[in-house]
Amino acid sequence: MRNLADAYGLSPADLGRLPAAIRQRLRRNEAFWRGILEDQVASVPHARSAEVLAWTQRELAYIEANQETFIAALCPAGAGPRLGDRHDH
Repeated sequence: MRNLADAYGLSPADLGRLPAAIRQRLRRNEAFWRGILEDQVASVPHARSAEVLAWTQRELAYIEANQETFIAALCPAGAGPRLGDRHDH
């Protein structure tokens, strides 16, 4: 994750915001796919919508369960957010 962020040239402040941004994006994806799944006239097949929604939910659960590891990898000691500093709500 850090190599990818470094390749994009993210500033220390951006690195600190990245875990929350990832969670926010996954939550938007989850809401989108839940809406598609509940839409009876959606052009996406029901089974495919359910599959993508479940995958998104697993991905979000993984990110949330491992956020401390991601934050530690992205932020030097003493810099950036800490576990519990959740600015994405």
